Amino acid sequence: MAYIGKTPTPAPLTSSDIAADIINSTHIGDTAISGFDALATAPADTDEFLISDGGVLKRLDASLVGGKDYEKLSSTTPSTANTFSIDGFFTSVYDIYKIYVIGVSGASMSNTRVSLRVNVGGSAQTASNYYYHTHIATGTSVSGNWSNNSSGSYSDIGYAHNSSGSTSQAQFEFTIFRPLASDKTSILHDAVTADNGTSWGRYAGFTVWNVAEAISGITLGTGTFGSGNIEADRILVYGLKI
Repeated sequence: MAYIGKTPTPAPLTSSDIAADIINSTHIGDTAISGFDALATAPADTDEFLISDGGVLKRLDASLVGGKDYEKLSSTTPSTANTFSIDGFFTSVYDIYKIYVIGVSGASMSNTRVSLRVNVGGSAQTASNYYYHTHIATGTSVSGNWSNNSSGSYSDIGYAHNSSGSTSQAQFEFTIFRPLASDKTSILHDAVTADNGTSWGRYAGFTVWNVAEAISGITLGTGTFGSGNIEADRILVYGLKI
């Protein structure tokens, strides 16, 4: 643009230079947001959003958005394997974790016992530091104690159903309390309902990893670990805030 006389000194626009409500969708490109890189992970607590609070624009920390006390962290379809390692989901965000293992079976095995170990740093612990106790109710009767140990190298938690692809099924549920408390031993509640086609059982018990250290997950195996394959339809992990 040509000027008569001295060229004016450029100055930034201020809010008073822009009339209210003059900027609308006509002035904002369709890719104004989508053209930016997508956030690949959940926003950090210090990330910020722009919101309208009664017509006043304000920034909002991500820590205040959502506020879910109970949240699904993972849903996976595992491959048949010698063991299932469910690991890497424990963070300081949640205090309690629920793990559901749906449609558990011992592949090509009859009356498969399923055992549990805790993981530390991603590795299943094999030392004889497991204290566990499991009770069972079958059919219409309560049988009482099924398995217990005060110095086992794993926790015996119940039976899977008897064969892959049958109409029978077994469902596993675990509750893990404050797994990252490095100054406390780890406490897990376990519950199993199994149908092997001819009998039914409900197993309920607890496992204590009798070492004061943080754990990173759990590993499931058959029998005394390594005695056969295990399979499941789905593994779900949820986090719960106190």
